[in-house]
Amino acid sequence: MSNRLYLFNASRKLRREVISKALEPICQVKELDVREVEDCRDIIEPFVEAAFNPARGQAHGQKVLDSLHSTRVFGQELGDDGKLIIIDRDLYSDYATNWCFGGFCPVSNSLGYILLSTARISDETLGEHIVRHELGHMFGAPSEGRTNTVDILGLHCSNNLCTMQQQLSVPEALRYAHRIKSAGIFPFCEQCVEDMRRYRPPERV
Repeated sequence: MSNRLYLFNASRKLRREVISKALEPICQVKELDVREVEDCRDIIEPFVEAAFNPARGQAHGQKVLDSLHSTRVFGQELGDDGKLIIIDRDLYSDYATNWCFGGFCPVSNSLGYILLSTARISDETLGEHIVRHELGHMFGAPSEGRTNTVDILGLHCSNNLCTMQQQLSVPEALRYAHRIKSAGIFPFCEQCVEDMRRYRPPERV
């Protein structure tokens, strides 16, 4: 399995230092080679604009990722590496939601993609939390079949003060992110840490 994670920070809002803080606990669990792609807005923004729906004022997240994955660079050259893509455009999905922060898209034999929007991220603590939450999904937390999980817009952890809990509104997510920070604890529960340590991407059948 690749241990490389490519960071495409096309956001003008979320500082690199915030992303680094989000990565710190992940790097304590997984050995990661994080590589930042400089000046990536010109690479990413055309795909975002192509998926933009003027009637909604939002871009369709899955269409952005599908278009990126169809390119030689993303689909082949970076095929098995993780891709973390951060943009400022608001996003929506085909799920029953009016918006989404973004999410993780798995790819067989690959660490897959994370696409995140900063449009509804109101402070850096929330930004750090959302980045870390999706990285947890990239590395298999929570795992199928284990205890203390709940299916809310995908599988999530139910352990108190674990980053992998799901919050359904921006105010809820903001309060929860600050609760974890104020507690001064490691941001993943023991079960999710073990899930990430043991994770291997699904093989292509």
